[in-house]
Amino acid sequence: MNRTTYLKAEKGSKKWIQEIVNSRPKIINDKIRKAFKLEITEKIDWKSPLSAEGYKEYQDQEFLDILEIKLEKRPLDTFWPTRGGPHWDALAKTSKNSIILVEAKSHIDEIDTNATEAEDERLVLIQASLEETKKALNSKSITDWSKCFYQYTNRLAFLYLLWQNGINTYLINVYFVKDPTIKNPQSEEEWKGALRLLKKHLGVSRHKLNKYTSDIFIQVN
Repeated sequence: MNRTTYLKAEKGSKKWIQEIVNSRPKIINDKIRKAFKLEITEKIDWKSPLSAEGYKEYQDQEFLDILEIKLEKRPLDTFWPTRGGPHWDALAKTSKNSIILVEAKSHIDEIDTNATEAEDERLVLIQASLEETKKALNSKSITDWSKCFYQYTNRLAFLYLLWQNGINTYLINVYFVKDPTIKNPQSEEEWKGALRLLKKHLGVSRHKLNKYTSDIFIQVN
């Protein structure tokens, strides 16, 4: 089955996203409402990582199943190879059927991810879909999105895929500030500086799905 099961994390972004989703969801819910101007009556129902389910993280078809969505216009297998999609740090669905995808980080070094390890036909499909996403978002970057900041680019690709299928989707990048469980905890200003460089390099400082993405900063205390 295409999911990853974790024990309760002891440090880093996994620890804090698990704690917030299960024990203090108001912290992240309030920031999401503010970022996307959601009405107070629109409830946010977190699907993962739930303590009652072993902190499961979902990918591929299972992430679609847990969110109860179907890709009727552009099927998943025409866009991305099996066992190659993102492991989402957290997933939620609102009472108005909007989807929330979450990627979480506690250390700036985490954003500098390696290239995809896919090969042959799998690599061809990934590169084609990333190039399609780049063009759709109107990025002018000459960077190969399969080789640079790949974790960031493939999350953008899945946001694009869901919107292709007419599914109202938000992509949230959660950056934890001053995490005491790791070395050299970052300030919000350091995060923002690193993210400006990343987005400029990828040509996504502003893009066509920009209003459906948000960088959220949460200080650990």
